Amino acid sequence: MTAMHIDAFKTDNGYEYQGTLYPDAEHMIHIGVFNFCYCANPETSLAYIRQGLELIAETCPLELSPELWFQRLQHKQIQHSGSLEAALFFLYWADREGLIEHSSNIQVSWLTERGEAVLHDLRLLDLEDAGEERSCQQL
Repeated sequence: MTAMHIDAFKTDNGYEYQGTLYPDAEHMIHIGVFNFCYCANPETSLAYIRQGLELIAETCPLELSPELWFQRLQHKQIQHSGSLEAALFFLYWADREGLIEHSSNIQVSWLTERGEAVLHDLRLLDLEDAGEERSCQQL
């Protein structure tokens, strides 16, 4: 999977990704890149992904030992996802999507070039942590 930047897909009529035209960058990322439907609350989904990637992008401060940093990181991951199992699921998903790489422990991951580009693009979107719910029929 290659890195992406929103601006590269912008056209006069919206955003074109892999031959499909989307009305805006949010639709392109949600539907085109992640293959999600646009039902319920897509802004919340993208905000959740952005927040998870931001945690992965954090680096160990020099004043902390690696062990203490890992404990704090794991605590933040659980807070973000709601449980250790959900946090691991997010990391497995991000790994499958080519957004992260990791060594022998997936909880100690780092962003790939694609992950950095996706995080950059998600930061550009005006995402609220909770948006209006939609049904598939509203599309």
